[in-house]
Amino acid sequence: MRKINDFLKENIENIFSIDEVNLIVNYLIEKYQEIIEMFNKIEVKSKINQNLISQRINPSIYTFYTQYLSPFIEDLIHLKEIQKEISEIQNNSSLNEDEKEEFLLLYNDDLKTNLIRILSIIYQFNINDDLLENEVSNNYSIQNYDKYPTHLIIKIGMGGYESYLWNKMLTEMYLKFLDKLNIKHDLIEIQSNEYGYRYVHINIQENYSYGLFKIENGTHRLIEISPFSKKRQTTLGIVEVIPDIPMNEIKINKDEIRIDTFRASGHGGQYVNKTESAVRITHIPTGIVVSIQTERSQLKNRELAMKILYWKLQDYYRKEHQENLEKITEKSYGYMGEQIRTYTLHPYKVVKDNRIKINELNNFNPDKILSGDEYEFLKILILSNLFKRVEDTLNSSKIKEFVKRNLLKEEKKDGDNNEN
Repeated sequence: MRKINDFLKENIENIFSIDEVNLIVNYLIEKYQEIIEMFNKIEVKSKINQNLISQRINPSIYTFYTQYLSPFIEDLIHLKEIQKEISEIQNNSSLNEDEKEEFLLLYNDDLKTNLIRILSIIYQFNINDDLLENEVSNNYSIQNYDKYPTHLIIKIGMGGYESYLWNKMLTEMYLKFLDKLNIKHDLIEIQSNEYGYRYVHINIQENYSYGLFKIENGTHRLIEISPFSKKRQTTLGIVEVIPDIPMNEIKINKDEIRIDTFRASGHGGQYVNKTESAVRITHIPTGIVVSIQTERSQLKNRELAMKILYWKLQDYYRKEHQENLEKITEKSYGYMGEQIRTYTLHPYKVVKDNRIKINELNNFNPDKILSGDEYEFLKILILSNLFKRVEDTLNSSKIKEFVKRNLLKEEKKDGDNNEN
């Protein structure tokens, strides 16, 4: 999302301090070296020179290096350049602390350019499944969905009346952030009561918004003094993030769906309960049900329900395939209710994200986060994305299987050569 990267470039000194940059850089250097070392095992076996990779030696490994591993190697070079720049400035005794901060993030364009490239939340490394798998799965294949617009579905979790209020707070957090960065969006549906919101559907219409917001998928935990019981209360809210994929990428057969119509409910008015304008569509093979009653026209409700069904099926098949590959459902971005973040408002105030592994970086201001502050909220999005991407890469069963499979191939090749 160009708006986000432009904002990051113009305001990076307002988002990260030099100490925080240093922590991030040192962490990434350590982890990227671990990632590269995994594949060096294959490289040594295949006698591949990283600077002169030959496709004729092993096409599978060559493709993996060029499409997946090379960006890590390139980024590691930039990270070490940033590390060197920071060290030189911090060791400069002629500058005071404020001058060092300003020089590094305000006036050093090379450092800023490299840093923004590393932190860019749309610049993510994605595993090519055709490369990693021996055979193409019959299921819907995983693709890089980061480029698409997205849908945020915010639903109540555990917590009684407080869950409705917490849902409203989460909704306002996202809407304020979107408004402050002028990110185009549409509020498709709100189901509310006197306590707050039960269900909210926001369509974020700009490209790459899925890549930005997918990290929000999961369970958000609030700890506060309940406004109802006046006691300390834990409340859960659930956020689903679904990529808005063009409908022509999946087909729905007419005999796979059941369409029911019913009278819309609401707060009153001449159209309520007089015509069957509301629509419910059931996808029989998966059991996914979509109900829409926001429009007065049954035709418009049907069109919107079909669109939402497409979106949900795309996400369903993507997750189904990912589960089959990984065998571990928690690998996905918060799927199946994984608790991803805790917002503590009592007895102290702090927001902590479960994905961020460095304590010094995991200390966010809840007042700023919940008000959709463009600096604080963007910071938590960037860091949670960054840490999850790195940890998922290091722990990926697909990558480990790829390494193991190709090492066995090279060992077999060595054995055959020795016999000859």
